[in-house]
Amino acid sequence: MQIYFIFILFNQNNIFLTVTDSKGFIFFWKSIGMLKTKGLKKLSSSSIKNFIFLCLNNLKQKPFVKIHIKIKGFNKCKKFFLKILLTFLTNKILSICDNSLKPNNGCKLKKNRRL
Repeated sequence: MQIYFIFILFNQNNIFLTVTDSKGFIFFWKSIGMLKTKGLKKLSSSSIKNFIFLCLNNLKQKPFVKIHIKIKGFNKCKKFFLKILLTFLTNKILSICDNSLKPNNGCKLKKNRRL
């Protein structure tokens, strides 16, 4: 049985996907910009579906594969991306880990200048 890790990084207007094995060797990495779409069209539902099917079709066809998913970052289509990913790789997922950094107090306020 082979174990793979999928690292997903959500940026404001892009999504990066990296597939590694258990020792850390990178098999491939891709971004949603490889579909030759620009701007907010990259985050549409059809482009996200095409991106997942193009990238992870090889992993789905292998018989004895288990996958750990690690997620980082925030995006408006994060839930939709994960929903499609879970339906595409239903029997192969072992765990999902979200490593997003959430600020507790927000940004530090600027000091008032006194004269």
